[in-house]
Amino acid sequence: MKNLPTPLSNKLLFTINDPSGISVSLEKDCWYGHILKRHMKQMSHRLSDVKSTIAYPDKVHEKLVNNVKNRVYFKHWKDRDPLGQEVLKVPTEEIVKGKVARVLTAHPVPFLPKG
Repeated sequence: MKNLPTPLSNKLLFTINDPSGISVSLEKDCWYGHILKRHMKQMSHRLSDVKSTIAYPDKVHEKLVNNVKNRVYFKHWKDRDPLGQEVLKVPTEEIVKGKVARVLTAHPVPFLPKG
């Protein structure tokens, strides 16, 4: 049996379209229960950066995981991270094929990936 994504929560912080028209949402549980718990120092002031990274990414990687399309959005942000990591990485999973996705996490990384 395939592990399909669960439906999107109705408790959302935001929904924004990516450049291809996919509607991407950040759920409150993800922001408060995961991102801020694991990356508080680096992410507490970056909610609007997460939105902008999805809407205006510098790079997007796509891959299929268990027949679910995952997109990872990357955007370069100078002087936004207290540890000097200048790229924000926002992985997502598709919930409705070609239409709706959810943010899985968000955190800074040192550089844009190659490829």
